[in-house]
Amino acid sequence: MTTITRHIDSGGLEDLRGLEGAIWEGYGSTWPTANGFLESPAFLVTNSCKLSIGTATEYFDIDGDVFSFSSVQISEAGSELDRARNEGNVYYQNKGEQINQVLIVRETLRATYEGNPFFEVDFDFGIVLVRSKSVIAIAKRGFHGDDFVVSSAPSIGELELFDSSKEWSQSLMMDYEFGRELIKIDDLLKG
Repeated sequence: MTTITRHIDSGGLEDLRGLEGAIWEGYGSTWPTANGFLESPAFLVTNSCKLSIGTATEYFDIDGDVFSFSSVQISEAGSELDRARNEGNVYYQNKGEQINQVLIVRETLRATYEGNPFFEVDFDFGIVLVRSKSVIAIAKRGFHGDDFVVSSAPSIGELELFDSSKEWSQSLMMDYEFGRELIKIDDLLKG
């Protein structure tokens, strides 16, 4: 069985941990938001830092079949954020709330072929920011997605994330099992 793992690197995790305690200013993209979708890269803006959340697509040959999966990458926002601001593509809902906690959205896909393990994919999909009065998630749209879905709610229990299982059709020969967890950033940095 082939196993593919792509997690946010330690530098990206440290950058995200720096959001805790910061004051939320907004999010955006170089393209206008449509129906809750953000093109990659997406931006997070606080009073103390500006981060970019991007995607990178890789292709994998698994027993003669080619699959594409995208991973999340975190970096400091550059001039693209200025362009997004100038074009009106930064959104300021809930500006002024403190970010109390950062969680990583991690999803797992296990595929079996005729009852035998075929492949397993374990990827970080994005982030959830628990703010003083609300929660916002910016996470990839599925295992193949090069864009992000923005979801917000009054509490973590009410937050709805994109259903990645919609990308994969069950059949008589192929079966898929999905898992999702929200992981505290400090737990990941402890290693």
